[in-house]
Amino acid sequence: MRAEALPEAKSEFIALVDFEYASNMRERAVQIQALEESATKYMVLNGRYSIDAIRRIYRKTSIYFLASRESFGLPICELQACGSYVFTPDTHWCPSHWLKTDLAQEGPGELSPNFIVYHNDKDRLIREIQRIKTAYDPKTVVETFRRYHPQLFQGNEGELREFIQKVRTGVIHSSSHKDYVDIRGLGYFPSFSPDAPHSG
Repeated sequence: MRAEALPEAKSEFIALVDFEYASNMRERAVQIQALEESATKYMVLNGRYSIDAIRRIYRKTSIYFLASRESFGLPICELQACGSYVFTPDTHWCPSHWLKTDLAQEGPGELSPNFIVYHNDKDRLIREIQRIKTAYDPKTVVETFRRYHPQLFQGNEGELREFIQKVRTGVIHSSSHKDYVDIRGLGYFPSFSPDAPHSG
């Protein structure tokens, strides 16, 4: 991670609410209600931001609310590197951050302690916000991120070199994903339904 992404002392506890999407209005309403009822200061993302501007916001953020299921979730990585917990209504919303010994195993994995799963329950969410506020330390979040996901915190130079070589030789290209349409059968990208039972 770049040095400017690392956590700094935060002058106040601030929540960051992700962008609004038509598909997330129910979850968003619970988030806003819980923040207001817990008297938690918050910002809402809207419009466009430069990289420097969004990083300034991330460095001020103590907790972050996902707006939808993430395919990879680079903001999730950057926010943890800036000392922010990630709040999600469902474990299924963070598949790239699942902790599994076997990625081909069916079903979701666990999430690190940096992730707070609240099942879209407002009262539970309020309790979790208050719990995090009580002992919040951005350095703890960064250390947890580094311990549970070192490959996302630091990257893997060997894997990056291999990937670049595959792009240069044409093994990986803009249509490569079409060659892997049956990968769902292997369990790498389990099918997702917003009505699926909650887990985690």
